[in-house]
Amino acid sequence: MDLDLGAVLADTDIVFHLAAQAGVRASWGQSFDVYTQLNVTVLQRLLEAARHAKSLKRFVFVSSSSVYGDAEALPTSEDQILRPVSPYGATKALGEHLCYLYFRNYDLPTVTLRYFSVYGPRQRPDMAFYRAIAAGLAGHEFVLFGDGNQTRDFTFVSDIVKGTIASGLNGVSGRAYNLGGGERVSMLEVLETIRREVGGLEVRHEPSQRGDARDTAADISRAAADLGYEPEWDLERGLHEQVLWHQSLARSPVAAR
Repeated sequence: MDLDLGAVLADTDIVFHLAAQAGVRASWGQSFDVYTQLNVTVLQRLLEAARHAKSLKRFVFVSSSSVYGDAEALPTSEDQILRPVSPYGATKALGEHLCYLYFRNYDLPTVTLRYFSVYGPRQRPDMAFYRAIAAGLAGHEFVLFGDGNQTRDFTFVSDIVKGTIASGLNGVSGRAYNLGGGERVSMLEVLETIRREVGGLEVRHEPSQRGDARDTAADISRAAADLGYEPEWDLERGLHEQVLWHQSLARSPVAAR
């Protein structure tokens, strides 16, 4: 909100805009103002500055699978109608529309990415995998919202990075791309894998939270065709890598960062 964006974008050829206020459950109520400012107003300012950046070749906006809500079809293609079921998802959907408006009206070469449940080392501490692994390693109870049969298309961070870079180099302007992990897994299956990795995990169930989609699954055929995107990490291997990182964090908090 305070930067001189013209100076920031001078001589820039690709913009990757990942900055946002994340989190579905925290986006209700009075905190919605934070989401609109950081997910919508900031993006509009950046788009406005980007349209004057003479060397800009591509503007990549990172959105979320939350824009689909309870999708009508699984796996979900990019052509599905966006029906978010949380205020967070609504702000990301509006962000996508803003990007398309600047593409349509100013020929700004915008590309949108819809991330599906990213996990791995350095994951946000509020995410379920982080909390479950940390609880298991510490011998604490893990709180799971819902019955555990909800499913997600989990995507390892290294695959996300490769797909994001590829979109900056080869993404088609005006298009949206799903970046998913290639498999749909229930939370109960995830927790069983974590339980094996950390040597045990006690789970307490709480009611499902408002704004949580029941199931997500990405149709990644468009990203495969245009970007050469192909996820390389399966869930078991990726969770093992994240557990190793948590263990290194416990041994040396500074080194693990």
